[in-house]
Amino acid sequence: ANSFSGCTALWKIALPETINEIGESAFRSCSSLSIYNIPSTVTIIGSRAFAGCSQITEVVIPNGVTAIQLNTFSSCGKLSKVILPNTVESIDSYAFGTNSLKQIIIPPSVNSLSRHAFYYSIMDVYFTSANPPTSCGVENISMGNTRLFVPNEYVDAYKKAWKSDSDACSRIVGYNLD
Repeated sequence: ANSFSGCTALWKIALPETINEIGESAFRSCSSLSIYNIPSTVTIIGSRAFAGCSQITEVVIPNGVTAIQLNTFSSCGKLSKVILPNTVESIDSYAFGTNSLKQIIIPPSVNSLSRHAFYYSIMDVYFTSANPPTSCGVENISMGNTRLFVPNEYVDAYKKAWKSDSDACSRIVGYNLD
């Protein structure tokens, strides 16, 4: 944990394919870190691991990672692209908060979205599963102008599952899955 936290001069790092975990706050506030490849062997990315890495623009999460933890990529101001594998099952609070994502595709494996997962990120969130993700607080999974795209044939199921959150329901837009 906190391995390189606050190293503002760190701009590039190459991690070996032998590691399986990036610890909590490992690169937190490494404000110059702009090029980053997560090794395919990594299955755990700790809370706040990349929070405040304001120069990161793209992240590919490797297969095997099952959770995007609390604040993992929050305050990554230039983060505009994230690719999630079909192994991710949960996205925690503020995981992608306050960044520049334009869109994200939520794989069918995601069954839990925590409150404020996309806090103040203006983006389009595309769901691909017939089963809406549940949450300890689906309320306010989005803020700002986030739109929630759901395959046309599942719009009613999502609205029923999220009926307690009128804001989320009002943001649902149907789309053709193919």
